[in-house]
Amino acid sequence: MFFIKKDKNIHKNLIPIAKHPDFTIYNRSNYGRFFGWWLCINKERVADINYLGIDMELQFWCVYKVFPFDPRFNSIEYNPDLWCSDSISLESRYIEGYYIYDFVMSHIKENLIRIRGKDFIPEDMF
Repeated sequence: MFFIKKDKNIHKNLIPIAKHPDFTIYNRSNYGRFFGWWLCINKERVADINYLGIDMELQFWCVYKVFPFDPRFNSIEYNPDLWCSDSISLESRYIEGYYIYDFVMSHIKENLIRIRGKDFIPEDMF
Protein backbone atom coordinates (compact mmCIF):
# COMPACT_ATOMS: atom_id res chain seq x y z
CA MET A 1 0.00 0.00 0.00
CA PHE A 2 1.24 3.51 -0.78
CA PHE A 3 1.02 6.52 1.42
CA ILE A 4 1.29 10.27 1.31
CA LYS A 5 1.92 12.64 4.18
CA LYS A 6 -1.16 14.46 5.41
CA ASP A 7 0.46 16.82 7.93
CA LYS A 8 3.69 17.37 9.88
CA ASN A 9 3.28 14.30 12.12
CA ILE A 10 4.73 11.92 9.56
CA HIS A 11 4.37 8.71 11.54
CA LYS A 12 0.71 9.06 12.50
CA ASN A 13 -0.72 10.71 9.42
CA LEU A 14 0.33 8.67 6.44
CA ILE A 15 -2.75 7.97 4.37
CA PRO A 16 -3.25 5.45 1.55
CA ILE A 17 -3.12 6.64 -2.04
CA ALA A 18 -6.14 5.47 -4.03
CA LYS A 19 -5.28 2.80 -6.59
CA HIS A 20 -5.52 4.12 -10.11
CA PRO A 21 -6.99 1.55 -12.55
CA ASP A 22 -4.27 2.27 -15.14
CA PHE A 23 -1.38 1.67 -12.74
CA THR A 24 0.72 -1.42 -13.36
CA ILE A 25 2.03 -3.56 -10.52
CA TYR A 26 5.31 -1.70 -10.98
CA ASN A 27 3.56 1.65 -10.42
CA ARG A 28 1.52 0.33 -7.50
CA SER A 29 4.68 -0.89 -5.79
CA ASN A 30 6.02 2.67 -6.11
CA TYR A 31 8.68 1.42 -8.52
CA GLY A 32 9.68 -1.44 -6.24
CA ARG A 33 10.05 0.63 -3.07
CA PHE A 34 7.08 -1.10 -1.44
CA PHE A 35 9.12 -4.32 -1.07
CA GLY A 36 11.77 -2.56 1.03
CA TRP A 37 15.53 -2.84 1.28
CA TRP A 38 18.30 -4.27 3.36
CA LEU A 39 20.90 -1.79 4.56
CA CYS A 40 24.31 -3.30 3.81
CA ILE A 41 27.83 -2.55 4.96
CA ASN A 42 30.30 -4.04 2.47
CA LYS A 43 27.35 -5.96 0.94
CA GLU A 44 26.61 -7.62 4.30
CA ARG A 45 23.04 -7.06 5.54
CA VAL A 46 22.83 -5.20 8.86
CA ALA A 47 19.28 -3.76 8.93
CA ASP A 48 15.85 -4.13 7.40
CA ILE A 49 14.41 -0.95 5.85
CA ASN A 50 10.64 -0.91 5.37
CA TYR A 51 8.93 1.57 3.07
CA LEU A 52 6.28 3.72 4.76
CA GLY A 53 5.45 6.32 2.14
CA ILE A 54 6.33 9.54 0.38
CA ASP A 55 6.84 12.78 2.26
CA MET A 56 4.80 15.11 0.06
CA GLU A 57 6.08 18.26 1.77
CA LEU A 58 9.68 17.36 0.94
CA GLN A 59 9.55 16.46 -2.73
CA PHE A 60 11.23 13.19 -3.78
CA TRP A 61 11.94 11.96 -0.23
CA CYS A 62 10.64 8.51 0.76
CA VAL A 63 10.08 7.59 4.39
CA TYR A 64 11.35 4.29 5.78
CA LYS A 65 11.45 2.54 9.14
CA VAL A 66 14.78 0.93 10.06
CA PHE A 67 15.06 -2.36 11.96
CA PRO A 68 18.73 -3.06 12.78
CA PHE A 69 19.51 -6.73 13.37
CA ASP A 70 23.32 -6.79 13.26
CA PRO A 71 25.66 -5.04 15.75
CA ARG A 72 27.65 -3.60 12.83
CA PHE A 73 24.78 -1.14 12.35
CA ASN A 74 26.06 0.64 15.48
CA SER A 75 29.13 1.78 13.52
CA ILE A 76 26.96 4.05 11.33
CA GLU A 77 23.68 4.35 13.27
CA TYR A 78 21.60 7.22 11.84
CA ASN A 79 24.50 9.47 10.85
CA PRO A 80 23.82 10.73 7.28
CA ASP A 81 27.51 11.46 6.71
CA LEU A 82 28.45 7.84 7.43
CA TRP A 83 25.71 6.54 5.14
CA CYS A 84 27.39 8.35 2.21
CA SER A 85 30.34 5.96 2.34
CA ASP A 86 31.16 3.73 -0.65
CA SER A 87 30.79 0.72 1.65
CA ILE A 88 27.10 1.49 2.39
CA SER A 89 24.43 0.22 0.01
CA LEU A 90 20.78 -0.77 -0.11
CA GLU A 91 19.93 -4.24 -1.42
CA SER A 92 16.47 -4.77 -2.85
CA ARG A 93 14.31 -7.30 -1.05
CA TYR A 94 12.52 -7.87 -4.36
CA ILE A 95 15.62 -8.57 -6.48
CA GLU A 96 18.28 -10.20 -4.32
CA GLY A 97 21.72 -8.98 -5.34
CA TYR A 98 20.46 -5.65 -6.76
CA TYR A 99 22.31 -2.87 -4.88
CA ILE A 100 22.02 0.90 -5.00
CA TYR A 101 24.65 3.32 -3.80
CA ASP A 102 23.35 6.66 -5.09
CA PHE A 103 21.12 7.87 -2.28
CA VAL A 104 21.05 10.39 0.54
CA MET A 105 19.62 9.67 3.98
CA SER A 106 18.08 12.07 6.48
CA HIS A 107 17.25 10.99 10.04
CA ILE A 108 13.77 11.99 11.22
CA LYS A 109 13.57 10.51 14.73
CA GLU A 110 14.12 7.19 16.47
CA ASN A 111 14.18 4.59 13.69
CA LEU A 112 12.49 6.71 10.99
CA ILE A 113 14.53 8.00 8.06
CA ARG A 114 14.03 9.68 4.70
CA ILE A 115 15.87 8.53 1.59
CA ARG A 116 16.27 10.47 -1.62
CA GLY A 117 17.96 9.23 -4.73
CA LYS A 118 17.83 6.06 -6.78
CA ASP A 119 15.86 4.05 -4.22
CA PHE A 120 13.83 2.27 -6.87
CA ILE A 121 14.10 -0.76 -9.12
CA PRO A 122 14.42 -0.06 -12.86
CA GLU A 123 11.28 -1.16 -14.71
CA ASP A 124 13.19 -3.47 -17.04
CA MET A 125 14.42 -5.45 -14.00
CA PHE A 126 11.02 -5.64 -12.30
